Amino acid sequence: MIVRPRPEPDNSEQPLLVNVRDASATLGIGRDSCYELIRDGRLRHVAVGRRLLIPRSELEAFVEREIAGGGDHMSQTAPGGNGRGPRPALQTEAS
Repeated sequence: MIVRPRPEPDNSEQPLLVNVRDASATLGIGRDSCYELIRDGRLRHVAVGRRLLIPRSELEAFVEREIAGGGDHMSQTAPGGNGRGPRPALQTEAS
């Protein structure tokens, strides 16, 4: 059996705009995080009706901005951590 590699998809075949679900999957982040980036103005989008769509070029530009900025917004998370920092100490009543 001869196995031939699939041809690389032409960029013209891919949509110029992607929904939040696809954008978050492309970036490797959760959907809520993607919405947070949009709310904070760090990820540019296009509103079409009630839909928020992100240009494919913006996904790459976002990553480049994060890398060029020294990753100020990219947190280093310890294994098992959530990137939100340490939990506050529990308050206990004195006996």
